[in-house]
Amino acid sequence: MVLKKQQVDITDTVVGRIQNGEMNLYSGEKKIGKVTHSNDGISYSLEQGFETFNGHIYQQADVTVNPDKKYTDCDQGGWC
Repeated sequence: MVLKKQQVDITDTVVGRIQNGEMNLYSGEKKIGKVTHSNDGISYSLEQGFETFNGHIYQQADVTVNPDKKYTDCDQGGWC
């Protein structure tokens, strides 16, 4: 099993909550940043490991690449 850093689109799971006049962004219960609006438009301030691109929010995560076949063909009882 190999782990690789990859950008994962989490846009559909992000929730905005207004707190103290700010729009804070959450992924689950974790605050990942905030949205601000000014004369220059909308801007995002995100925590490390998160970024925006073309209206989507991405999280950098370790994902499995080419899992080892001997562990992927087992049944529910543990027989491989």
